[in-house]
Amino acid sequence: MARKIRTVPIGPVTPYRSGARYLVMPADLHGDFAVCRTLVENLEGDGAWLTLREDSPDFPNVEEVLLVEFQSDSVLTHRTRIMRREAQRVWVDCPSLSRRSKNQMLPAGARRDFRVASQLPVVILLRGEEFAQALPRQGRLNDVSRGGMGLVVPVQDIYVRGQSIEVQVVSWAHAVSVECTVQRIWLEGERKFLALKFPHDLGLEQRERITAFVLHVQRQASLENTLPAIVDGDT
Repeated sequence: MARKIRTVPIGPVTPYRSGARYLVMPADLHGDFAVCRTLVENLEGDGAWLTLREDSPDFPNVEEVLLVEFQSDSVLTHRTRIMRREAQRVWVDCPSLSRRSKNQMLPAGARRDFRVASQLPVVILLRGEEFAQALPRQGRLNDVSRGGMGLVVPVQDIYVRGQSIEVQVVSWAHAVSVECTVQRIWLEGERKFLALKFPHDLGLEQRERITAFVLHVQRQASLENTLPAIVDGDT
């Protein structure tokens, strides 16, 4: 039976709010791009002025864009157009379509979320008083989703299920440091793997940066795959 997609109706009133934070990317996700991080500076007419936040890449050099906003347990995506550009800000029109999705950053949704492969170096910090003097460890990112990540670590390094560790991925466009919980440990030949879960209270800044990275790596995927729509019966 076909799944029915529920969209958010668009009326004559702009859905934008002063101070709202959006990730901005081209509506066509098939090309290469950098996800920029913006703030609604002020409202004007049916649209809004978006300004770049600190250390953000520049706005996409296209007219039609997607704006992604995190709202507690959901994600709201607007399809709109950049109509004016002024230095570090742009004016976007009232959206032609808005869609609300479940927030796949929540660990409960990690198994339904996609994973993307990545081979970035990471620094691992052990949490807890007994590890206060422990030196940082090295590892490599193996894959990442909006609910967790997988690491490859030296075989001699000891980890236990349920352990809290902090993973720093310093080579992303914006450095990210996330405290995770070890969910699973296993060996494949001479390599040791860790499956990690992000916390439920992951901060908005971290969620945005992780999602920006995942969306960038998944630029070949369609919006339907990147942000699964809510279906009837999912609440």
